[in-house]
Amino acid sequence: MFHLCKDENGNDYGWAKVLDYIGVGWRPEEIEEGIPGPVPEGYKGKVGRTCRDLAQLKELKKQSAYVFLGNIFDSQSEPLEPSTFTMNQLEEASDKGLIDKKVYALGGMNFDNIQIARDLGFGGVVIRGDLWNKFNIHNQMDYKELITYFEKLRKLIY
Repeated sequence: MFHLCKDENGNDYGWAKVLDYIGVGWRPEEIEEGIPGPVPEGYKGKVGRTCRDLAQLKELKKQSAYVFLGNIFDSQSEPLEPSTFTMNQLEEASDKGLIDKKVYALGGMNFDNIQIARDLGFGGVVIRGDLWNKFNIHNQMDYKELITYFEKLRKLIY
């Protein structure tokens, strides 16, 4: 999904890929010097990154309002994307303070494992496949089941 971005004064300045409701993000491999793309001088909006390497996490946290760390579990939306980390690696990262409120758990997140992410100290979770597996846009028209499941997830998170 793409979103028309606005500066702090409400002026349009370009399109960016929206990762979620808390900001705009770019993948680390797309970043050379600073933030890519048409971000105007003086931009004060939130910028996020996606990270799949614990060695990069500390530096990306310094440059970002938030970081999506993945894959925490095997991806549900991308079958060829297995978990990137062992539980021991995640526990060690948590003990070192790398995982905190600025880091969101990405990859394979669902109702059954959100509590693990909370226990590790993640600031939140990114739910993709678990939601989309509950609804088929090609042959369903009633969103009630999807909305009910989303509310169930939201209550577990907050």
